[in-house]
Amino acid sequence: MSPRLMPATEPRPLTGRFVLISLLTFFGVIIGVNMVMARLAVSTFGGVETESSYKAGLAFRGEEQAAERQAERHWRVEARIADLGGGGRSIIVTARDASGAPLSKNRVQLP
Repeated sequence: MSPRLMPATEPRPLTGRFVLISLLTFFGVIIGVNMVMARLAVSTFGGVETESSYKAGLAFRGEEQAAERQAERHWRVEARIADLGGGGRSIIVTARDASGAPLSKNRVQLP
């Protein structure tokens, strides 16, 4: 058997229409990907900036240790909002130790 030879075909000519469609498709894909990436970047950015991530990491470690010490005390802190009438409200915070006795010698500092 002799191998079949494919008939020679002429290459398609490069027309202005093909170039226009190719460029529009290329830039359409680029713009689409940029829009998706920008949307993801804006929607996932929490807005928190720090000057030094090293110092922030050290501060976090200190806060973590303070939380562990607080958990060892077994304190219970409850907060509720009371309506004072006339549009006024009050925040009532109750802190008790492990035995249920109120904590009265501690200060609360508000930022």
